Amino acid sequence: MEIPNDILSYDEQITIELRKLYKSYGYTPYKMSRFEEYELYARNKAFLPSGDILTFTGISGKLMALRPDVTLSIVKNALNDGKLKKLYYNENIYRSDGTEYKEQMQVGLECIGELDAEKVNEVLMLAQKSLDIIADGRKTHLDIFHAEKKAEKNDLTYYDDLTFQGYIEGIPVKVLSGGRYDELLRKFGKNGGAIGFAVYLNILEKRVPAENGVNPGVLSVALPKGRLGEKAYELFELSGYECPEIKKASRKLVFESPENGIRYFWVKPSDVAVYVERGAADIGVVGKDILLENSKDVYELLDLGIGKCTMCVAAEKNRVPERPEKTLSVATKFPNIARDYYTNRGREIDVIELNGSIELAPLLGLSDVVVDIVETGNTLLENNMEPIEKIADISARLISNKASYKFNRGKIDKLCEKIAATVKS
Repeated sequence: MEIPNDILSYDEQITIELRKLYKSYGYTPYKMSRFEEYELYARNKAFLPSGDILTFTGISGKLMALRPDVTLSIVKNALNDGKLKKLYYNENIYRSDGTEYKEQMQVGLECIGELDAEKVNEVLMLAQKSLDIIADGRKTHLDIFHAEKKAEKNDLTYYDDLTFQGYIEGIPVKVLSGGRYDELLRKFGKNGGAIGFAVYLNILEKRVPAENGVNPGVLSVALPKGRLGEKAYELFELSGYECPEIKKASRKLVFESPENGIRYFWVKPSDVAVYVERGAADIGVVGKDILLENSKDVYELLDLGIGKCTMCVAAEKNRVPERPEKTLSVATKFPNIARDYYTNRGREIDVIELNGSIELAPLLGLSDVVVDIVETGNTLLENNMEPIEKIADISARLISNKASYKFNRGKIDKLCEKIAATVKS
């Protein structure tokens, strides 16, 4: 029985087309329970994109979990009989996006067993065909890389060799990701290799309409309000990307120069990376401190050499050093940077988050040390404090949305080359 497309939602139509594609290449459907025993995910947290698992207690008293991943379940249940298994699925998973749990729709496939080049190429071909189906005539890009480049990515979890990601023009984030995960298979005591990918159907809702009024030939740049943004604009201007209107006194926030292929808008400094990550801006200028603190999924393209300072640990002069076994209290506006720094050194800390006058905390006995940005060091000196450890050099960085970079690489690379030449001059 044919079901008219006007009855099906867009993602339902896409799901049917993808399932038809996978079935035509000999893949069979895999169905799993929405729930799994928590132990499966607890033992394999290192292979999950997020350590957060949504749990509940079952009627039997066992701790259960809403599935955060499909591949783990498939690998656990796959027979170790030496036969090739070609499976596809259409399932919802439950993961945290860093702020809240979300239900995410996935369609994907897995090929498990004795893999050869032909089978791996078939999976890559099906990944590209999947992109073509959901692209609806837009440009696509399948980014393929190997293990040595894995460190550049922050969300590729259990893939241990060949890894790939799919992008569609007009969608600011990847819509498909996959790779080989032989190590995961071996962890479950099973032979052979494994490769697969998932298409993220929820992300298709993020499509930017072609008629949204933005000139497609123009690069959008998010600049931080204030002195840093003004210095950054000067670099763009000297590099041939001037927009005279931006210097006029007004309350406007958006300025466009079509003849120079550029569009600027002012945002709060801490929001620049958000605008870029979510595709509202193609590129942006942001302090390295914000990138370290928030770990946004963007490309860092260039050190602009402006806004230079240092992220440091500082303490009162002539203080008695704390015993290594004692929990160190740390006052800071950068809790993630502080935690990462001390975790890498095996030191237990108590983070005290403050929004201003950080130097006051040790003076009043609120903390042992502070983690903060030091520019001249004068404020520390005036409060009888000094830097005792350097965490990182900080300066303004040019960043890019990952999808924008895939489809505008020529323009963005040319801009980077011009600005890099200006910085050196």
